[in-house]
Amino acid sequence: MLVLVAALAGALSGCTVPMGTLRHVSVAGIDGKAMPVPDVRSLHNVQGEWMRFDFDSDIDYARLVRRRELNVYVRLRWCGKGKAGRELTTARLFGDDGRVTASSRLAPVPARQPGSPIVFRYHTYVPVRVPKGPVMPPGSPEQGGDYDLRHPADDLCLSVGGGDMVGNHGESTLAVYPRNVLKSTLTP
Repeated sequence: MLVLVAALAGALSGCTVPMGTLRHVSVAGIDGKAMPVPDVRSLHNVQGEWMRFDFDSDIDYARLVRRRELNVYVRLRWCGKGKAGRELTTARLFGDDGRVTASSRLAPVPARQPGSPIVFRYHTYVPVRVPKGPVMPPGSPEQGGDYDLRHPADDLCLSVGGGDMVGNHGESTLAVYPRNVLKSTLTP
């Protein structure tokens, strides 16, 4: 009986879901009004200055959402020496046709090197500046703290995470965007 209870508890506690390996591609400043229409539809308020982070993954997150019924999001944190630090915010995950959901169909993009695994291209948006206080950035489900990417404190780490209500969860490797690249991107 004790073995049965332990097996049921283990089955109900969830498991770790592989979320892939990320590689940074590019980062660019963008005015909210210049975002593609499919992306704007998923964000609440696109006024102001944003940064767009493009990255590759070896995981088709739309397929993962369909198969595992996970909620998938992007986490941004300061990081030093490739290790994640203070979380800044979570953001939505986008593919070429807008937000990645169970109805998305993602097409692989050509891999960087011959023989490398299949690659999928994604992007996310983050407000350039979030003031102190209880203000939540538009389009972001959570707020981890105030920040200003015009004056980056360190490199920025991006990862894709996901989970469901029964404890299944996972997080990808980190894609690191160097501090000097962030600064040069937003220089007027």
